[in-house]
Amino acid sequence: MSEIGLFIGNLMDRTRIRDHLKQQGYQVTALSTMEELVEFLQSHPQGLIIADLVDLEKKVELNHPAVKTAGQRILGFFPHVRTDVLDKMKKAGIDHCYPRSKFFADFDQLFSQFS
Repeated sequence: MSEIGLFIGNLMDRTRIRDHLKQQGYQVTALSTMEELVEFLQSHPQGLIIADLVDLEKKVELNHPAVKTAGQRILGFFPHVRTDVLDKMKKAGIDHCYPRSKFFADFDQLFSQFS
């Protein structure tokens, strides 16, 4: 896996993750719409999506076949108080969901599950 899509609206979070991954030699693509996400998933069948799950919830149809198929290739974070987002992601088959503080503190360890 060398292709990674970032579905993260917050510029600081997106830049932080993008720069870290580029230093490790990964190709990183910023995604901001449902169409871009589906296109990325179709053109990179082994690619990983790193997402702010609140953004994903707001902008993506979680029942879309491409999203359901890619659920195990999505690594995401959410505010720990938004357990409703966690519940929706689990129902959509997205299991790699972590509270924001854990996600950023343990990013390399969490990311290593996919590389």
